[in-house]
Amino acid sequence: MMACLCDDSCGKRGSAACCKSFKVLVVVPCKPSLPRVLADKMLAAVNNLVLGAGVDCSLLLDRAPEKPLVTDRTPWVLQSRVRSKIINSGVWRDFSHLLWVDADIVFLPDKMLDQLLVHNSTGIAAPMVLIEGSSRHYDGSAYIQKGTSHIAPGDRQCDYPGRNFNPYPPYVPDQPEVLDVDSVGTITLVNCDVYRSGCNYEDHATFTDHWGICDRALGLGRRVTVSRDLVALHADLPKYGLAWH
Repeated sequence: MMACLCDDSCGKRGSAACCKSFKVLVVVPCKPSLPRVLADKMLAAVNNLVLGAGVDCSLLLDRAPEKPLVTDRTPWVLQSRVRSKIINSGVWRDFSHLLWVDADIVFLPDKMLDQLLVHNSTGIAAPMVLIEGSSRHYDGSAYIQKGTSHIAPGDRQCDYPGRNFNPYPPYVPDQPEVLDVDSVGTITLVNCDVYRSGCNYEDHATFTDHWGICDRALGLGRRVTVSRDLVALHADLPKYGLAWH
């Protein structure tokens, strides 16, 4: 167990702000058509994360399918509707944090949840996400460098130079262990105070549906961060007979 969870090195043991007071809901939107071998890998990774967490942790698998609409601009809008539905349900209200994990994740680092809480418990925190078997960064459409969201509005290019993370190392010019950014995705730990401010997920003309939540967090004076020492792995989708999305 990490030192600040909790031998009072966080300086807040016994208070509502103590690490031990955190209560996290892990949510995995999981469509029924996900290949069994991929679903098994995801479940193994998520269960290992939940069982090894140093904080109170619960798991919610949302298997309800969302049907495409003629008005959908991108494939990501289906995920947006799932997340929006979960926020509207209020299931998260008794939790301090909500951890979203995409269903096509095949590996999560040991103690990732604990470390994300240590690095940034008040805003939105994410690990690095690479494609399994490679050094290629995944989800460039969601990972946006700090102060660059205004560049090329409406251009959905997922590796736009100087705005999105680079697909291969170095992923960003600055290299601190905990990197401040404009937006993250794929795996996001969100302090529920952000939702309590009245925001929800919706499709975005340039980035993913995570961008609006990240923008709200920044507007509240919270940080949006990527922990570069935590590396999760996303499925190499063609390996499982799936197309990239």
